[in-house]
Amino acid sequence: MRYEFAVTEAPRLYVDLPAGDLKVDASGEAAPAGTVVVEVSGSGAENVMVEQVHEEIRIVSQRRAGFFSFSGGPDVTVSTPAGSQLKAELGSADTLVDGVLAGARVAAGSGSIRLEAITGEASVKTGSGDIEIGIVGGSADLKAGSGDVSVGQLGGAGRVSTGSGDVEIGRAEDSLALKSGSGDLTVADAFTHVSLSTASGEIRMLRMRRGQARLNNVSGDIRLAIPPGTPVWTDISTVTGHLRSRLASTGAPTEGQDHVELRARTVSGDIDLENSKEIA
Repeated sequence: MRYEFAVTEAPRLYVDLPAGDLKVDASGEAAPAGTVVVEVSGSGAENVMVEQVHEEIRIVSQRRAGFFSFSGGPDVTVSTPAGSQLKAELGSADTLVDGVLAGARVAAGSGSIRLEAITGEASVKTGSGDIEIGIVGGSADLKAGSGDVSVGQLGGAGRVSTGSGDVEIGRAEDSLALKSGSGDLTVADAFTHVSLSTASGEIRMLRMRRGQARLNNVSGDIRLAIPPGTPVWTDISTVTGHLRSRLASTGAPTEGQDHVELRARTVSGDIDLENSKEIA
């Protein structure tokens, strides 16, 4: 089934599905200008209501007992102008978004969530799936129960937590807080304050430019790299692990100079400090 709606501006999309797959093309190239096209196919497609309410496109399943129990759910494909807003409440469904959204709020019981780019804020949560986002321009609140989380670039403050998955952040331009029960935490390039905590994973900070770094784990190693010449104040503790530092002494920072305040704690893991230029 195919639905076509005329819009005067980038719309809000609201999707409510207990099962199935959701694909959104927000490149602005898949449908005529000023148009949103929704296609619903597969099992239970006839039970999905699609309507336009002002500038909001609503795609809502008609829930009832036993619905989608044996044959999965419908496939929903949306072609929308770039800059649309997405709010999705999903049960067991994968989500894939190509193109640029202005904002995204996606929650799934189980399923992987992949978003290409968001200019504003992102709130993404899944119980048992991976989260993968290319770019978030604003703040991000990301949670995965047993999946991995990866973000290429974060422009705003980031909060990421997982139960047992790994977390990987490429470029973090604002403050960042990562927490995992048993996963590894990796940040390629942090511009300012970070707080990373994991019980049994490793912590890798490949480049810490300035600000406070609070790094805590129990049985994993901690690795921190800092640009050469950056003053570092340290408060470090490991019970049975080893501390290795290749940082040269630079003395106290001059007024206005970038510097790092490091507080690192581990019980049985090693702590390694080095210059970021040494990392490939």
